[in-house]
Amino acid sequence: MEALDAADVVALDGLDAIAGDRADEVALFDFHNRTRAAGRGVLYLAAAAPAALPLVLPDLRSRLGQCIRIALRPLADAGRREVLRDRARRRGLVLEEAAIAWLLPRPGRDLPQLLALLERIDRESLAAQRRVTGPVLRSALGAE
Repeated sequence: MEALDAADVVALDGLDAIAGDRADEVALFDFHNRTRAAGRGVLYLAAAAPAALPLVLPDLRSRLGQCIRIALRPLADAGRREVLRDRARRRGLVLEEAAIAWLLPRPGRDLPQLLALLERIDRESLAAQRRVTGPVLRSALGAE
């Protein structure tokens, strides 16, 4: 953690992974105090709010509880549609509504999997030199 002391802003993902390990929690508590005292920013990411994490160090729970908390929820279908449309447009890929409607009910509907699938669709479409059609979609899904 000392190596991060010089950074202006630090993002620590997977905070829940250290919950329950006293030594890791003490190290994080000390890092948090040093960083805040120096006026630098820390962004913590976890699967749950600090109060819901199985932390063994009450002082760490208290410090994390004082931080601003923002809860992100998974996107609904409308949001996923918009992201797919936008990412396809950025790639120069024409992805019609029927194609998006065909993709969304498939297994693995979380956004990272959908975006990985969009990349495969783009490759398949380019390789076949065809617009995105049912066969291109099925071929990209078959490559999973």
